[in-house]
Amino acid sequence: MANSARWYDEVENLTTRLVKINSISPSVKGENACAAEIRRALEDRGVDAGYWEMAADGRRIVWAMVEGEAVPSDAEKVPTVVLLGHLDTAGIQDYSQDLDPFDPQGLRDRLIERYRRNPATENERILDAVSQEWMFGRGSFDMKSGVAAQIAVMGALAASRASLSGNAVLVATPDEEVESAGMMHAVERLLELSDAHNLEYVGAINSDYTAPREPGDETRTIYRGTIGKLLCCFYVRGRETHVGEAFRGLDANLISANLIQATNLNVALCDEADGEITVPPITQKVRDFKARYDAQTPLSAVVHCSCLVHSWTPRQVLNRMVALANAALGDANQRRVARWRSYARRRGSPNDLPDLGGRVWTYRQLYEAVEEKLGSARLSRELEERAFGTIRETRRILAPLSPDEKDFLIDNAWLVGIDSRERSLVIVRTLVDVAIREGVFDARRPAIVVYFAPPFFPPVRGNAASRLNEAISAEVESGEYGDIRFRGFYPYVSEMSYVRVDRAVYESLPTLKANFPLWRDPGDEVPRDLRSDYFIIPFDAIRQLNCDVANIGPWGKEAHGKGERVHMPYSFETVPDLIHNVVLRLIGDSTDGGTRR
Repeated sequence: MANSARWYDEVENLTTRLVKINSISPSVKGENACAAEIRRALEDRGVDAGYWEMAADGRRIVWAMVEGEAVPSDAEKVPTVVLLGHLDTAGIQDYSQDLDPFDPQGLRDRLIERYRRNPATENERILDAVSQEWMFGRGSFDMKSGVAAQIAVMGALAASRASLSGNAVLVATPDEEVESAGMMHAVERLLELSDAHNLEYVGAINSDYTAPREPGDETRTIYRGTIGKLLCCFYVRGRETHVGEAFRGLDANLISANLIQATNLNVALCDEADGEITVPPITQKVRDFKARYDAQTPLSAVVHCSCLVHSWTPRQVLNRMVALANAALGDANQRRVARWRSYARRRGSPNDLPDLGGRVWTYRQLYEAVEEKLGSARLSRELEERAFGTIRETRRILAPLSPDEKDFLIDNAWLVGIDSRERSLVIVRTLVDVAIREGVFDARRPAIVVYFAPPFFPPVRGNAASRLNEAISAEVESGEYGDIRFRGFYPYVSEMSYVRVDRAVYESLPTLKANFPLWRDPGDEVPRDLRSDYFIIPFDAIRQLNCDVANIGPWGKEAHGKGERVHMPYSFETVPDLIHNVVLRLIGDSTDGGTRR
């Protein structure tokens, strides 16, 4: 390992300081407290730092820049490396009430106490605690240790700025665990920074977590691109009936169950590209809309399915999901008819049962069918007034509750929130209601509406021949860091998706937008009070930024779980050393092609 033990104590201390701050997203207070601590740590190291404030809610993005003092006088632009990270964390619902998720030492001590009571244990979490090589706590792994490593690197670069032939910029965003609103805001600010200082972004190094890809995997990995994610949604309508007349209708939950079986862990939906394969889709949410008990079956339901992609476009994903939805609806109809025949034989009934039929719509197909009846302006106005009228009223009713009270009700399944998935659903249900009124949608027949909802993470295929990735390859191949693998696609979704857009993704955006109820472009006319309610990705700005990407991040286990932990020797020493030396290869002393230290 290069420069052994240079970074460890500093990164351990920084990580502990950041983990102790509760910055679960979304939380203006918590995320801004973490932002303040990051800024303080940077300024303590002689790095000029500031905030970019998000207009919607006042959450702060930390940014900082170290300006090299050895930039050649004839340079047209200043080569600049961006260090990307996020300061927010996932929730803590899986921790028991007697554990403090933000106390690394306390969590480790509790596990060591369990070991003392049972030294023969084979519990991996306990054995890791006993080894003294792991730090526990929410955010320790995802990704406050990565931000801590970047802070330490920025401090080292500031100390050597006299020899740097370029700049380094750090950006730490809120909201990554929700919808990456912080990164969406930062894209525009990075372009402004580039214009103001004549910068050329030669690469963005993200430091999000890396983990075992399967049980027993000890491989340390760097990634030159990132996986994409589409949230595929199915609004399902059956045909309601009394439970005593079960065959008269078609249960929406039966259709939903078929959809789950068709998509969940379906390896035919794994996208393979460049010799790498995504994990199959998995259900992220399913529920029906029967709020109270009575003897009627649910009329409608919704299913959310996460689909990860390397190369598939939104159109290709949509076509696959529509085909599976048609099969799920057809199978439900066939099951109903077949079960009736068995039941009728036992009753001695000669009567047959008709297939209820039905249809699968894409959101775009249904929208255009209604638009033909009402016209574009009237339909758009009615959807906005009715759907967001419901959303505003929901917010009004919830307003007296504190954030903790809302979280309690949501976490205990007594309240559905009004996040962007729910807002998308309100729009879809409103469109269906209008379509029924206008005679476009047959309420007597079962149906499925297929659509997309936030978040959307576009895949990015890394360029192995880029300056950034050639620098990483050269550094890794130096042999000073142990066995590290360099792969194509970061597998867990990340904000690398928003610093570059591949051509195939950009060309497929019309299909995505048309089937994404909450989508708006930055230039679209949107009522001011609703702007933060829509999902807006500044793709034109991302195309202009066009920054090559890589992920050099901490290694650990159980991200988002109650055993979240980061491996300290690799994450606190190897990771910052590697980032630092890669940056120096890109903007080090230009007289010798970059100076490593």
